[in-house]
This record gives sequence, structure tokens and C-alpha cells, in this order.
Amino acid sequence: MTVKAFTDGPSAQVVSDLLTGLGIPNPVDCPPAPQYRAGECSLWVPPERAADARAALESDPVAEDELTRLALESDSTDEV
Repeated sequence: MTVKAFTDGPSAQVVSDLLTGLGIPNPVDCPPAPQYRAGECSLWVPPERAADARAALESDPVAEDELTRLALESDSTDEV
């Protein structure tokens, strides 16, 4: 089940790493986007862990400027 959506892969990966650190499995799905359009990446968790994931994201949100900084620092060749 999707718990959060992002407009870029690096931001999705930052939050995925946070949930992984908490022991919550969370594959990231970034389907190819049409040319000249931003794609949307979804962060998925097992339905039985959705409440845990949402609680973690609400109690320890990653600030937008922090997501931007981490995304810009990430290796653009990494696949999500």
C-alpha cells in the first residue's frame, strides 16, 4: 500500500532509508514518466505496517529543505 508519493526518486529514497532504519520494509516504485513530464514515485509498505510507517513519517518528518539537500547530494546514477 502506498504511504507517500514523491515527484522525484532521490527524495523517495531518503524517506525509504528512514523507514528501512526503523525496520519497515518499503519498496519504492518509480515508473517511467512520459518525456518532458515529472514522474511520481510511490513509497509502498505492507498493509500491516502502514500505520507504523505513517506514524513514523508524521512524528519525524523530513524537512523539505533537507530532502532537497540530500537529493542534490545523491549520486544521480543510482537507481531507485
